[in-house]
Amino acid sequence: MSISSPNSSDISFLKSNNSSLVADTPLSISMAVISSQNRTCASEQLLESYRSTIYTLQIIFNCLVPIASIFFLGRATYQLCTQSIIQYSTRVLLITTIMFAACHQAAYFSFKIDLLHTMLFKLSDPCFLQRSTYECRFISIASTAGNCGMTLTQLAMSIDRALALAFPKSYYKLKSLPGYIMAPVVIVLSFSIWFLLTINDPLTGYLNHCGFYPPNSKDNFEIMLNATMGIAILNLFFDCGLMYYARQQILWKISLNCTQAVFVISVCECLSFVLSSGLMILLMFIGNYISTVTYSTLLSLFYTSPYSCLLLPILISKVLVYIRNQRTVGILSLRNEKQDLEEHHKRMKMAWK
Repeated sequence: MSISSPNSSDISFLKSNNSSLVADTPLSISMAVISSQNRTCASEQLLESYRSTIYTLQIIFNCLVPIASIFFLGRATYQLCTQSIIQYSTRVLLITTIMFAACHQAAYFSFKIDLLHTMLFKLSDPCFLQRSTYECRFISIASTAGNCGMTLTQLAMSIDRALALAFPKSYYKLKSLPGYIMAPVVIVLSFSIWFLLTINDPLTGYLNHCGFYPPNSKDNFEIMLNATMGIAILNLFFDCGLMYYARQQILWKISLNCTQAVFVISVCECLSFVLSSGLMILLMFIGNYISTVTYSTLLSLFYTSPYSCLLLPILISKVLVYIRNQRTVGILSLRNEKQDLEEHHKRMKMAWK
């Protein structure tokens, strides 16, 4: 989603021309990222924002989030690889989701740490704070692939659940094959989207940091973000239908646990997209009434994708524990039923003696 700041004059870049500074109209102002066609100098307002202690602490916190995410993502991956309590195909797709989350967090950390380095060590030369769109392409590719990949993998997991419920015998014979087929398709699509969206983009112009998409392709990326949000919402309804269908089947207990796991993850990802969009709209509304430093600080907090990537592995770990506990309860219940049946047979035999 693109955000245009109402206070764009407060944070605009000024074009350097020898000793004079001439205002340079920004191409776009999206998610607090100002872009210009030519390299420009930072205004005093932007420098003030970069010197702000609050904003600096916020950027440091932003850098810690992906670091924590990597730990939890690694832990969830280890649990999925070592525990056989979830079906093979679903396990492959969950690991694929983790891969995309790690991809997004790596991109997020890269541009945040670069911004922090700029704020701490480069403010003495305000005319060289920007990054070219071409330099930012790798971070942009990874961020796009991460966001799209998590959404598409969510859809793939729902399809996987639908196959398990509709064709249980064939599905269990295939084991991990559905996951191994869908995962590469999702990976190729996700990493191709950025190139399709920028196919006519010369990648010219400059950004004050690499936290946003190429400005010349801004409209295409807005369509992509709206499409991913729409897919997440539609997928939520699809998963609700799967949950209802699973409960109607005679053997619903076999697949219900995995269906519940996919349902929980889908709900959280969908809410993440809706929350992020709603907060961005709110920020646009209050932009006229807050300072640049406050605007930048709130924007850094309101961009919720990094927190979603942090929540994802924690959810997966909790879901694995839940499934293990449910299966343990089920096994103990079957054992008790078997023991009660054996005692009943013994009593019947004694009665006939």
